[in-house]
Amino acid sequence: MRKVIILMLSLFWASGLQAQDNPLKKALELYQSGKLDEARSLIVKSSTDEQWRQDPNTWYLMGFIMKDLYKRTPKADSALFFRLTSLEAFKHLIEAENAAKYLPDALKSIKYLSSTFYNDAIDKVEKKDFDQAKAYFEHFKNALILSRDTSTDLKEQETGFLLALGTTYMEVYKNDSTKNKVNLDGARTAYESILSIDPNHVKANYNMGVLYYNEAVNLITRLDYDEVDLIAISQIEDKSIELFKQSLPFMEFAYKQNPNDKNTLEGLAGIYFSLRDYDKSKEYKDKLAVLENEE
Repeated sequence: MRKVIILMLSLFWASGLQAQDNPLKKALELYQSGKLDEARSLIVKSSTDEQWRQDPNTWYLMGFIMKDLYKRTPKADSALFFRLTSLEAFKHLIEAENAAKYLPDALKSIKYLSSTFYNDAIDKVEKKDFDQAKAYFEHFKNALILSRDTSTDLKEQETGFLLALGTTYMEVYKNDSTKNKVNLDGARTAYESILSIDPNHVKANYNMGVLYYNEAVNLITRLDYDEVDLIAISQIEDKSIELFKQSLPFMEFAYKQNPNDKNTLEGLAGIYFSLRDYDKSKEYKDKLAVLENEE
């Protein structure tokens, strides 16, 4: 905060804005003394006044006041509001004329805010609050783009987040596959999103193969031959075969990228067995056995 105060004061004196009735100077004094709520009230009021709206100092100071209000109570209900308002202020600043001198501090703060959104997105995934996780990740992406940061690979961050999201969706689905189909669809969407970004993503290909495989297996294991008529049984078996076929290209791709992965070999053996291609199934079982004997 000290750096912000020094820069602001130097700008005020250089531009003749040190008059006692200057609301920005008063807001800065309140900010300097730690009276963030009072500083916020004054700077928000100033931002609606046409005279001060044109002054980049308004948006610079608002950005830092709102950021510090978030840092004061990062778990409060108001945390999201303060961060978004801070980002909006810094966006106004970036777009303002004669704002070059402010940019290094502003962009650094924006990068910091982007990291808080990413951390919250991951936290929400772990808590299985999927809608909030996706919302926070969108805030992260928007903030990272605004920060002009080139050291962070957004593609890598997005695929990592989607992989965590899809994996957690699948965990919930497995707990009760009869009631949690919405989570299966959520996992599918997450993995498809990864593959739209990077079609060669090995883990996403493998997980898509596992997803269709598990869906087919669940259809079969839930089938009660004593309760269902022959037509229904035939339809379910046809559906399971269709799912095994959908699983196959994803699993084969994963195998080509890593032919020594035991889980992939086991998956391919199971898929080909279910498709009644017993020779192919045995081929992958034998490869799996070789790997296990080498351990």
